[in-house]
Amino acid sequence: MYSVCFSCSSVAAAAAAAWLGQALRVREIGVTKAEMPVLPMFALAVLAGAFIALGALFYTVTMTTRNEVAVPFGLPRLAGSVTFSLGLVLVGGANSLPAIT
Repeated sequence: MYSVCFSCSSVAAAAAAAWLGQALRVREIGVTKAEMPVLPMFALAVLAGAFIALGALFYTVTMTTRNEVAVPFGLPRLAGSVTFSLGLVLVGGANSLPAIT
């Protein structure tokens, strides 16, 4: 267990209070998601799969598109990884929706 000295300084006390507030908020969100009914949880799972598939589609289109312009070897792979990551970012955004409402 971590020990927090509230008499050390006001900055440390403010940081500890902010950390505690964030920890309680994360716990509240986790409990809310754990107690979520089956149907919304299933809908989020379907959305997660769809968003990852969308990222894979973007990756495939990015990697198979050819130009007449010669580009360095790593640049298309970088663009492909960025487009696939978009699907993962969308999954994170969809999972945070129940916590916002």
